[in-house]
Parts: sequence; structure tokens; C-alpha cells
Amino acid sequence: MQFFQQLKKHVPNTFTLLSLAGGMLAIIFTFHTQLMGYVPFIILFCALFDFLDGLTARWLGAYSDIGKELDSLADVVSFGVAPGILMFRTMEKGFTELNPSFQLESASAWQWLLFASTFLIPAFSALRLAKFNLDSSQKTSFKGLPTPASGLFVVFLFLFLLKPDSVPFRSILNHPLVLTLISVTLSVLMVSNLRMISLKFKHYKPGGNETRYFLLVSGLVLIISLGAAGGLITMLLYILLSVLFPPDN
Repeated sequence: MQFFQQLKKHVPNTFTLLSLAGGMLAIIFTFHTQLMGYVPFIILFCALFDFLDGLTARWLGAYSDIGKELDSLADVVSFGVAPGILMFRTMEKGFTELNPSFQLESASAWQWLLFASTFLIPAFSALRLAKFNLDSSQKTSFKGLPTPASGLFVVFLFLFLLKPDSVPFRSILNHPLVLTLISVTLSVLMVSNLRMISLKFKHYKPGGNETRYFLLVSGLVLIISLGAAGGLITMLLYILLSVLFPPDN
């Protein structure tokens, strides 16, 4: 019996480590053009593992200080570093579409300045998670855009740009200046004091969870019906609902 008690404590951390391993794999794949198409789906699996580690921790009562720290370290890799590199490669592609002869090795100072904006995503992800670990007021809501939400926005943006029906928007969304604006905006939101809705349920009754259920159901419908575009809309809807209906604490 004691063996199983000890074993269940490691279940959430196992999901966390799977998320971390997925983040490492995503980083490796991002550097290989032929494998880049798999990166968004790997990060989506990381998001699933990140959800499962919190869910199993609550179900099993397997909370631990090391689990909290490990979760943040995994999030930095899977939803900070990996999406940051993915955004970098997306911007590189944007420069190539503007100038087919573009080479990273010969990029100008101002081009590298735009590239540097993608470095803010992992840097501010780490800062946001460090603040989260030290802030006891984020038990039932978040202060600032959660790192996984920022990472998922990058993922859905990348997937949307791959779709054939995104051609009318590609010249805008894939422009390095627009990608810079997106990178900076996501980074600033992560370290802002904006109160964001948490999807952690204290109970599953509708009362008190109206906004959470609306977000989950509408997000699922949008993603099923619109794919990557629905994912982007869901991320924007999440931010909008947090602004219009800020959580109490």
C-alpha cells in the first residue's frame, strides 16, 4: 500500500517530464525545415501533458514543491523556448518571401533587431513563471497571460500560415514587422498585471464556472469548425473574456 502511495506522487511529474521531452523534440525539429510541420502538434501534445499533470495532481492529491518547480521549468522549454524558435523561423521565412535571396548569414542590423523580438518570448516566459511561483495570489486566477496560452497562440499562427486558405492574410501575418508586434505583445501580456481566467476547476458545477465552460465549449467549436483560425480566435477570446469578466482574485 505504501508503495502505491509513493508511486502516485510521481504520476503528475511523469506528465511534466513528458511535456519537457516534447519541448526538446519540438526544438530539434524546428531546426529542420522538413520536420517543422510536426512542431505545432508536438507542442499541442505538450499542452495536453501540462493539463494532465495538474489534473492528476488535483485528483490524487499529489502536490509537491518539486512538482511546482518542475512544471515551470518544463513550461519554459515547451511553451517559451520552442515557440520562440518557431517564431524566429517563421520570421526568417517572412524575410525570404519579401526577398528570395535573403540569407540569415547576411542579415542586416535592423533585421536582427526584428529577429531579437522573438527572443522575448522565452525570456518573458521564464520571468512570468518565476513571478507565478512567488505569487500566492494566483491560486484561482492568473496574473498575466499564461505561458502555455502564449505558446499556443504561436502554434495556431504557424498552423494558420500553412493553410492554403490563409493566402490572402499571409502577406500581412507573415510580415516580419507584424511578427515582431505579435512577439512583443505576447511577451508584454505575460508579465502584465492583467487578471486572466484560470481553467482550474474547484468544482464542476455550472455555478461559478460559467465563463470557463463558455470558453471551453466555444473554443472547441471554433477549432473543430475553423481549425487553426479557430485556435487563434479562441486565444483572442480568452484574452477578451478576461478583460470583460476579470476573475475576482
